[in-house]
Amino acid sequence: MRCAFAAALPAWQGVLEFEVSESVSVADVLVLARDRLQVIAPAALEDAAWREGATGIFGVACERSQALR
Repeated sequence: MRCAFAAALPAWQGVLEFEVSESVSVADVLVLARDRLQVIAPAALEDAAWREGATGIFGVACERSQALR
């Protein structure tokens, strides 16, 4: 399944796309995004949003444990 991670942080704004299995959660996608940002924009990972920021799917708030479908 194809999914996208979007964020607007002070050090980075953009969209990252991933190809993932059907059983991933929002938390799993955050790990993938963190790994990619470590290479392209490491300063973005210093933002508190990684630890306590809200997450959502298509603008609807959800828990990090929410499975993608």
